[in-house]
Amino acid sequence: MRCLLAVCAALVSLLAAAAAEDCPDGFEDLGLGDNHCYMYANESNSWTLAYTACLTSASGTGNLLSLSDASSFYPQYYKVTEAEQDYWTGLLNVGGEKSWADGTPYVGSEIDQFIAEDAGNDLYGYMSGKDGLFRFDNASTQRPYICYVDLTEAPTTTAPPPTQPPCEAGWLQYGEVCYLFSDDQQYWGSAGHACHLQGAELISINNSQLLTFLLLSADDSIIYWTGLENQNETYVWEDGTSADNVPDVLGPYLDDWAEGSDCVALNAGAYPDPPLQHLNCLTEQNYICYKQANSDELFDSGAGSYWL
Repeated sequence: MRCLLAVCAALVSLLAAAAAEDCPDGFEDLGLGDNHCYMYANESNSWTLAYTACLTSASGTGNLLSLSDASSFYPQYYKVTEAEQDYWTGLLNVGGEKSWADGTPYVGSEIDQFIAEDAGNDLYGYMSGKDGLFRFDNASTQRPYICYVDLTEAPTTTAPPPTQPPCEAGWLQYGEVCYLFSDDQQYWGSAGHACHLQGAELISINNSQLLTFLLLSADDSIIYWTGLENQNETYVWEDGTSADNVPDVLGPYLDDWAEGSDCVALNAGAYPDPPLQHLNCLTEQNYICYKQANSDELFDSGAGSYWL
């Protein structure tokens, strides 16, 4: 496969004669007919700041690069290797499971072939200027980044009558659940009570997709209580959810337990240290609540559409 990269890259350059899309300022059309425009940032940022910069680009319609299939890889390979520059992308690696930060479905049969053998086990993906392949690094490394905007117009439909939204103001929808990242601080036990007063529970995390959503949505300068507690070296969730899969799902992201630190909090800013940290339950932290969305007015937020 890799022996074909140079040939495919050369073919990409022939597409430049195609009619250009009406791209936003700073973005360019690669002539692929995919209704996408791309921006190759000159400034260097951490992954988190690069992600935010893309979200706010093109009047709020941009995203950090994602690829839907193998054919969409080759134009980026050509640009990155030509510049001989590493670029942050939206590729994520949570517990060995790959995903795109903007919710684009990750198709392993198409993209896995472009991940380097020495890709590493960190969380955030970039394209290497040396060989064009994907590797992973911690979020703090400063790199340029690739944003894209999709110019495809959404189909117009008759607006429905006003209805109750799936989630209350201040809550984020992910799938069929609403999540609240609190503004106030509580002890761990009081945090659970504060969630109960709102008809919710302190967060339990049972799969890597939800962990990805929480890491991307959390303010990385704030520590949030989760519902996980270590009772005599046995994990339990405050909401009664089974904790049997905690070692498999969350094990790589949990720090070591220490005496007196029995409650687990999420610290998105701790990476590359484990983002799930054992703390003294009597310290005051922010917290994350969850409850079912309004089922009558649910909309499809997508598997990984993290931002409302």
